[in-house]
Amino acid sequence: MQVLKVDAQDIFITAGATHALSILADLLYHENQDIWFEDPCNIEMLQTFINKGYRIHHVPVDEHGIQTEHLNDKPGCPVYVTPSHQFPLGGILPADRRAALIRYARKNGSYIIEDDYDSEYRYSGDSVAPLYAMDPDRVIYVGTFSKVLFPALRIGYAIVPRKLQQRWGHLRTHTDVQNPPFEQAALAEFLHTRKFDRHIGKMRKIYGERRQVLLSSLHEFFGDTWRSWGDAAGLHLTIEFPGAIFDEAFRQKTRQDRIRITPLDYHCIQKRTHANKLLFGYGHLEPAEIRSGISLLQAYLKNQGYL
Repeated sequence: MQVLKVDAQDIFITAGATHALSILADLLYHENQDIWFEDPCNIEMLQTFINKGYRIHHVPVDEHGIQTEHLNDKPGCPVYVTPSHQFPLGGILPADRRAALIRYARKNGSYIIEDDYDSEYRYSGDSVAPLYAMDPDRVIYVGTFSKVLFPALRIGYAIVPRKLQQRWGHLRTHTDVQNPPFEQAALAEFLHTRKFDRHIGKMRKIYGERRQVLLSSLHEFFGDTWRSWGDAAGLHLTIEFPGAIFDEAFRQKTRQDRIRITPLDYHCIQKRTHANKLLFGYGHLEPAEIRSGISLLQAYLKNQGYL
């Protein structure tokens, strides 16, 4: 796990990452404000900025993350990215693209919104330093404890550049004065006693084993007809089935048939660019449930003619 040295006065507690992004959407907004967004992306996070009136400009993503060569100069236009583990394709942004993002932000007087939602769970290779470490004046770092502890905790945080902190404080006060103090105190003790570090180590092992069960089950029931995207990190896998079409009609049909699986196309701004991919979340499932679910899914897809 990467250690990020931060002054305590630069850290602001929120009711989760979505709350932090909602405040940032207000903080950075001007009339006819543009924003660059990864495509595909977390569609719920995108909606936060759409609801505030932003004009969305999508940047394509490949297996390594956002393709920075598609960024055109737009003064004051922020960029939303998930560089440590891109959602949903799973890539980890390489050094040259990280440097390109920082150059863009400095040249255009823009801010980079770095959503680091699950970088704690990396199963091989070295951990990657956050973009924030490259330029604390141009990067707003957003984190959450929902993935590493439990979603109902509703505690997230943002590391905010000094220039924005006064305005942030005003908006924070008038949207939600503070998180419940009891949960914060309990979490602080959990962190202080290093129990959090031990918890992450334990859960990384458990989730790594579940990831392997998912991969082996896909091999068992689908043979070699699929491809996995992304690095060995996080709590989900993106699986490509060449020639298949998993669109909104597929999503609605599976819901009607009481099968809960998300096509990657659901998280695309430009539809049908990744229509042959499905998202598989595995963090909440036991190994036996994963294998059983993949077996049932293979039978369903075959019977319905999707494969």
